[in-house]
Order: sequence, then structure tokens, then C-alpha cells
Amino acid sequence: MLLLFSQLKKYVPGLEKSVKEVCDAFTLTGQMLDKIHQVKYEGKDDVLLDLEVRQNRSDLLSTIGLAREIACYMDLEIKLPKEYEFPRKSYSENILPIEVLCPDKVKKIKAIKFEGVEIKKSPRWLSDYLGLFGINSINNLVDLTNYVMLETGIPSHVFDADLVGDHLVWELSHGKYKKMVTLNGQQIEIPNDALVISDGRRPLSMSFIGGKEDALNERSRNVILEFGIYDQATVRRNSRQVKVVTEASTRLEKFLDTRLVDNALSMLVEMIQELCGGSIVAEYEYCNDNLVCKNLSVRFDLISQLAGVQISEDFSLHILNKLGFEPTSKDGSIHVKQALGRTDISCEYDLVEEVIRFYGYDKIPTNRLSINIVKDITLSRIKLMDKVTDLLVSKGYDETRSWVLVDEHKNLITSFYPQFDPIRVTNSINEEVPILRSSIAVNLVESYKKQFFNGIYDASIFEIGKIFYRDANKMIKEEYFLGLLVRSLASLQVDFDRVTSLLYSIVAYLGFSTHNFSLKKVKEKVIEIAHPNSYLEFFYKEELVGRIFVTSKYKYEPGEVVIMELNLTKLDKIVSTDSTAEELSDRVIYRDVNLECVDEFDLLKNINTFFENNDAGNVFDWHVIDRYKLSDKIKYTIRIGFIKIGEKEADTLVEKLLCSKH
Repeated sequence: MLLLFSQLKKYVPGLEKSVKEVCDAFTLTGQMLDKIHQVKYEGKDDVLLDLEVRQNRSDLLSTIGLAREIACYMDLEIKLPKEYEFPRKSYSENILPIEVLCPDKVKKIKAIKFEGVEIKKSPRWLSDYLGLFGINSINNLVDLTNYVMLETGIPSHVFDADLVGDHLVWELSHGKYKKMVTLNGQQIEIPNDALVISDGRRPLSMSFIGGKEDALNERSRNVILEFGIYDQATVRRNSRQVKVVTEASTRLEKFLDTRLVDNALSMLVEMIQELCGGSIVAEYEYCNDNLVCKNLSVRFDLISQLAGVQISEDFSLHILNKLGFEPTSKDGSIHVKQALGRTDISCEYDLVEEVIRFYGYDKIPTNRLSINIVKDITLSRIKLMDKVTDLLVSKGYDETRSWVLVDEHKNLITSFYPQFDPIRVTNSINEEVPILRSSIAVNLVESYKKQFFNGIYDASIFEIGKIFYRDANKMIKEEYFLGLLVRSLASLQVDFDRVTSLLYSIVAYLGFSTHNFSLKKVKEKVIEIAHPNSYLEFFYKEELVGRIFVTSKYKYEPGEVVIMELNLTKLDKIVSTDSTAEELSDRVIYRDVNLECVDEFDLLKNINTFFENNDAGNVFDWHVIDRYKLSDKIKYTIRIGFIKIGEKEADTLVEKLLCSKH
């Protein structure tokens, strides 16, 4: 949209800002500046702004619409043309014989017949003004229709009544009319569904472009001036079909406000009377517009809430009033009427956007919000799963996704709850997988099997998802689990220590005190796929929340891998009920300790004994970082993290641990 700077000042007489400041104002309110052209107009230096109107804003395709934006932003008054007083007493009973045969395509028509007009060359100011917009000067009357279109955004057309008569018909072509010659002499083929204006025998114009049959000339004296607003989709389709885009089509394919027709007609008639003379002898009006002028409201608190900063009630009322919404305040809300030309405003969020635009996006801080944001309704379980995912990804683990439907036998030998019955699906998408999984392990071992047979022998993969089972009362239960599988090129013992350490790191990262957790070896056989003497259950106090085991190379084809599973549903419940689970906020102090033990179970026994006999509430986490085989024992190096205590207190607890071992 082109905008002449001097013309902008005509509508905003108090505007004293520079061109750059005005351009910045347009940018900050959403109208992007494409180019600035230095031009001459009426013998003076001027500036032509080339703005990109990207929103669905038909009002911004007019000088007055853009002037209103600047007047509002800079808190200035806008000066609009005075309403013309029509001498209707002299012609109110004379109705033009116009027909509308396609009411679903025509929203509004307003037509006036002039007699005795003088058609001649346009004055210099008018032809030069249109030239800046790339519009060729035709004659004074046609040029005035184009001028008013640029100012108001409402296109119009004028017919030579001496050539075509008073009987005009708005209709769809339906193959009746094949071709038409436009004003510039171009012959176009009329589409079958084109909206045309005819005299009942021949096409005179299409909805967005005039034809040569009704063109004015210097001998024209009696004319019919019409403003038409049409179904925007039809205009757009017809324009693309004939490959002709005009200033009129650009506007008519938008959601134009039919209420603006009266304003545009008033402005145009007054200018015609001044430059062309003539008198009004007849009129016609048709309206089939479904546009309902909505009475909208917006809550004061919603404006500030969405902006992220406090915006006062007075400011909101002032801005909406400047934009023409006639706001009133009642019961904590602003109530408005739909402003002229603002067909894009349809709900309270649109009103919020208007207030924020003129408050200034540049005034909204980017670092933090200064008011309460919308209540966070994200489930704590989701947050917990996200935290676990972030931790594992940061440690180099790869996340996998898999189906919850699995093979019955494979589910049986990996089930987390082997004492409970699995759930069989009645109409499974594949008869080979009729069971809802009872562990994540069943999917992890299949994922690793694919990797193994493709020559990828090391893996660090995990999955978070649901498992399903029937409890002792035969009720269907579902829980969220973390499943993790590790197999590296190092020894299996190293992998086992790595997973054990990671398990404690996870619960510590979630805010738990690790001394409430313990690993207990299960001597009897629990699941078929587990290696004998490798099955450890993970407890929070007395509640089972996870497990670690090594797969048996005799029961699992790729061989031995370490698998860990953790019940995230139970941990989420523990977080919400246990006061010892808290966000980590203090500095963590780490100490490395060497302990000689028979095996890892002896190590766990010593650590748990220490936690039971000492106040270990300041222990954040611990994990094995090294192991060295001695003649009859193993020397473990463990790293312990302490919080909420100083260096000396941490050293004292380490000494107690060493003394308890000896």
C-alpha cells in the first residue's frame, strides 16, 4: 500500500514527526516498510511510503485507515471528510431499474444517477496524485472514483447512461457472456461463474474491472455511479481466472465493511459536484450483507495477563476509543461496538491485540514477566518425565519409541509384575502381538536385537511409556515407566555399575534424598530372561519402585545386557507426598572415598548401614566411579555428593563412613 506523506498530514494535521519516526511507528504497529520513494507533488518535495499490509486488514488499504493508525499511535486527532448533505427531496421517489440476480454474491450496491455532468481532463493535482500510485489519468470523473478508492478503500464504477441506459443487471455469466473488452482495450474471456454487470444483453463490466462498452467520453452527460461490495471469494477467483489484478480487485477480495459505502459515496459525490457539476436525479440501494456489527467485550485483567506487563484500564479505554470502538467500562470489562472498517475484529483476543500493539511491543520486557502468568496446569507426571528425559539425553542416551502391543511369551519372560495377569486385546491390529506390555524391557530387548544383528554391538537406549496389567482384584492398571538398556564394549560389570550409579543419579536429580532408596538382591528366580543372581529390586523405603538385572545369554539371543526399569508413576506420587523430595538449590560438595568390599552387594550393604546409623539427610547422591580387583576383595572408589553443609561437615561424614567399614 502506497502512502503519500503530505496526504497523511492532511488527515492528521497535528503530525509533526519526521518521516523516519512515522515509518518506525508503522513498523511497531505491524505494517512493514518496504521502500521510501523521494517524489515531487504539487511542486514540492514529498515522500511516498511503500508499506506491506500482511494482515487481513481491508481498512489498511486506504489512506484514511493508515492515518487512523498513526493518529492513535501518536495520540493525535484525525480529521475526516465532512458528510455530504444529499438533496434527496428532489429525487427520493426516482428508483433506478437495477436488478440483482445473484443475491448470494452481492453484499451491497448503492447507485446514483447524475444528469448534466461535464467530462473533461482532470486537474493537475488529481492526475499527478494518481500517477504516484501507477494509475493512468482517464478523465475528471473516472479519476475521482480512483481517488476516493485510494482514500477510503472502497472501489466504485461509473457507467455512461447515454450508451447503456438505466437498466443494469448484476448476474453470473453461466456461459451467457463469453468475452469482454476492458477499458484499456484488452479482450478477456469471461469465466463461466464470473460475476458481471450487464444491461441484460451484453456484459458491461466484471465486478473488479470496467468494460469499454460503458466507458465515459467527453460527450457523456448522464452517468450512473455505483459502489458495490461483493462476495470476496468470487472476486478473487474471477480475478485469478482472467489473470487480471487491479486496485479494485485487491480491495474487493478482502472483507470490506459495507457500512463504509455511505462514507465513500458522500466524499465522491461532493467532489463530483465540485469538478464535474450535474445534479442527482435517481438512486438505488441494495443490501444483503450478513455482517453483524458485534458488541464485544474484553476483561481488563486478560489484557495485562497476555501482555505480560501491567496495562492500565485508562490506557486501554483511550486506545480503543481512538480506534473507533466507542468503549465503555463495566464490571471489570471493556464493552465495545465494532469500529467502522474493522471486520477483522471478532473476539476479545483481537481487542487485546489492538491494545498491546499501541502500548508498544518494544516496551514489553524480554527477560521476565512482571505479572502473574496463566496458571500452569501441566501434570506433575509430565514434568517429571521431561526432567528424566533431559537428564538421560544429556548423558548421551538415545530415546526410542515402540508399540505397547507385544508378543505374549516375550511379555511373560520380561514382565515387571509377573505375579499379575497381562491384558489381552480383543481385536489387535496384528494377531502376533495380542498383549499390552507389562514392562518396557520387552521392547528394549527387541530394539537392541535389531541393532545387534545390524552390527551395532554397543547401545545406551531408553524409553518412557506406559505398562499395563491386572491387579489382584482383576482391575486394569496402567503406569508410566522408564526403561533403560546398556551394553558397551567394556565388561558387563562396568555396565552394571554404570546403570546402578545412574539409577541413584536419577532419583537424586528428581530431588530425593538417596538414603531413602535401597537395592535388594532377589535370590529366587523372578523372570525367565534374567541372569541368575543378577536381579536387584529398587525400593523407596519399603515400596518397590524399580529393578536392575542382566539378561541371560541362554534366554536372550544377542547375549547379556543390563536393563533398568523405574516406576515414574509411583515416584510422581512420592514427590507430591514426601517432604524430603525437594528441588536442588544448594551447592553440592563432592568427596571421593575408597572402600574395600567383597562384591557390589557387600558395598551396598555397607552404604545402607551407614545411612541407617547416621543422619544422611545431607547426602545428595553417590555412585561408583572406579573399581580395582585385589587378591580377595574389590576396591571401590565412590563419589558422594553432600548438600546444605560445609566442607568440614562433609569431611566428618566421610570419616564416619570409613570408620563404620573398619
